[in-house]
Amino acid sequence: MDRIHRAEKRGWIDDAIKLVRIRELRNLIAHEYAADKMSEIYAAVAALAPELLAVVPKVTAYAHELEKKYPIR
Repeated sequence: MDRIHRAEKRGWIDDAIKLVRIRELRNLIAHEYAADKMSEIYAAVAALAPELLAVVPKVTAYAHELEKKYPIR
């Protein structure tokens, strides 16, 4: 949860609640054997994937800024 809130503070995400839902979905997929709910799980993944993919360029840009600020010697 701390990482999610830090991501929101850094502007990577607009709403921490969306990333929490993604995290909960990941936990459901990883820890539950919900074969009877596969169509619901697939629909949830399809709905939330764009939200997660939107974070990638923001995190990548942040990482590049850190590389500039703290170059490896």
